[in-house]
Amino acid sequence: MPEPTALNASSAPIHVMESSCAGRWRMIFAILLGSALTLCLRGYQFGLSNHTLYLLEAMKKTWPELFHHDWYLNNTLQYHIIFTQITHWFMKLGWEKPAFLIFYLLVLFLFHLAWLKIVFQLGGSVRAYLLSVVLFYFSAGGTGLGSFQFIQDGAFLPSNVANVVMLWGILFLIAGRIGWAAVALALAAIWHINHAVIALLLWGYLFVLGLRRPGIRKLILGGIGIGLCSLVNLIPAFYAKLHAGAPVPLEQFVQLYVKLRHPHHYAPLSWPIALWISFLWPVVPAGWIAVRPIRLGRREWVTATQIACFFLLLLPIGLIGAGIWFFSETLVQIVVWRFSIYIQLLACGAVAYLLCDSGVIGKTISRATTIAVVVAAGLLMLIIARNDPHAPGQLARAAQFVRENLFPLSMFMAFCALAALYDIGGRWNAGINLSASIILVVVISFAWSGDALGLNILPKDDPDYIALCHWARDHTPVDAVFLVPPSEQAFRLEARRAIVINFKGIPQMSAEMATWRDRLRDILQMPDLMQLPEPFDRTLQGIDQRYESRGDDHLIDVARKYGARYIIVAHRMGSAHDGQLIHTMQSDRYFLYDLDAAKRQADQARP
Repeated sequence: MPEPTALNASSAPIHVMESSCAGRWRMIFAILLGSALTLCLRGYQFGLSNHTLYLLEAMKKTWPELFHHDWYLNNTLQYHIIFTQITHWFMKLGWEKPAFLIFYLLVLFLFHLAWLKIVFQLGGSVRAYLLSVVLFYFSAGGTGLGSFQFIQDGAFLPSNVANVVMLWGILFLIAGRIGWAAVALALAAIWHINHAVIALLLWGYLFVLGLRRPGIRKLILGGIGIGLCSLVNLIPAFYAKLHAGAPVPLEQFVQLYVKLRHPHHYAPLSWPIALWISFLWPVVPAGWIAVRPIRLGRREWVTATQIACFFLLLLPIGLIGAGIWFFSETLVQIVVWRFSIYIQLLACGAVAYLLCDSGVIGKTISRATTIAVVVAAGLLMLIIARNDPHAPGQLARAAQFVRENLFPLSMFMAFCALAALYDIGGRWNAGINLSASIILVVVISFAWSGDALGLNILPKDDPDYIALCHWARDHTPVDAVFLVPPSEQAFRLEARRAIVINFKGIPQMSAEMATWRDRLRDILQMPDLMQLPEPFDRTLQGIDQRYESRGDDHLIDVARKYGARYIIVAHRMGSAHDGQLIHTMQSDRYFLYDLDAAKRQADQARP
């Protein structure tokens, strides 16, 4: 049976393969192999990065006695409504950690299932799907513009769920199943506010184009459904915007929110050229190969191209209106860069189709090219690892990164090799399937045991600091407020106590940002926060150094101003100050002071 090509518009061979038992097993093994590639790069984690913010509202709902005096949690918009409610249910049962891992793996499987089916819709084979996965992850590890990914942070996050559900919406649109597409886009709109806005715009765009004509009733009902589901996130955001008070000037919002706090997400002029190249390289050949099946009337290619053009049109809007110039706070917050990942995935799928199934390139040359790319990537990794990681320069930093992540990178390259050899024929197929399955079980076992397999990208919490957080959780009043180093991220989550402020927890609304700014200014004694170094990791280092260099009297005054009873510092405060040391780590790295204890002792000492 011949492979489907651009010259053969029929997709019958694909459907025959899907309906057969052997075909289903090939699909499952391919999805497992693709999922393994993602796991090796993204890994899995719980309680780091965005979890240190996103889990807090659910904790507050589960244990109402927590965070009574935390300004951030009580006075700013907490906008992950569905995620918060689901997390709250699991926390009540004490199941949040195993549930998050199970849901993460489920999202990962559904991500690759949708990906495989999109490649099928475009006339590609299982091998084309696997090659598209390899190409996608060779492109900056699957990172799109703005450093956004389908599986951000290697965690169960609302944005990751929305990303995958919207991908299913795109699949249904390509397949011409408008009703199911509306359902998927509506679900994406429920999960994340950015996806709510883009789902509405995408539906309107397709409606105007007349992309499908299944009847006006179906289009209208789909639009109503997406609109109603979008209101779940949009109404609280609009309400908060109306009642938040006077916003800071747009210029100051851009300085604080875009250039100081989120340059990696929102400031395109600061992104490295390599990120742009990794995004753009598959777009040109994808556009070239799309012309042939479109000319032959392949409806699926027309639809996929129009959807890709929609997301491409968002990028110049974001670049001009929220990148070079800044016209609107709302345009910044929509984060159009988040959706570049769909362009990247569709483009890699088209390039893989060109190499594997278009008939333009012979199978022998195609397979040899694929294997050569994987071998070259592996050799490059080994060459980089041989460099001195302690020498100055970019190459040395790359060598250090490779050495620190040698195990997940080696696993990734092993899976890439299996993907390149997939469907090579004969008994090789069974061996490749078995090898991929065994390695994937090992990967999931690592994740289940808590040893998060994946690239070492997210900064790990200092074990001494986490131990201090746990001591504070067990030995301090539940309504206490702490002045902590603003560079930290984990105290609220690990100690379950309120803090004055930290850099990570910036509000989303401009009107809420003034308080965040003023608290940081007071703590750091820094009228202009833009004096902090960039990018993000250097900003945190600068904040930490500034905090530790402030005088003890100043820290005590700031703590009392904001109602904080406890102060955490990385140095011993002078004995003349009115703070009593109540706990320190054996390493003498962190010190916890109780201001009220010193005051009570002073009162008791009076005659």
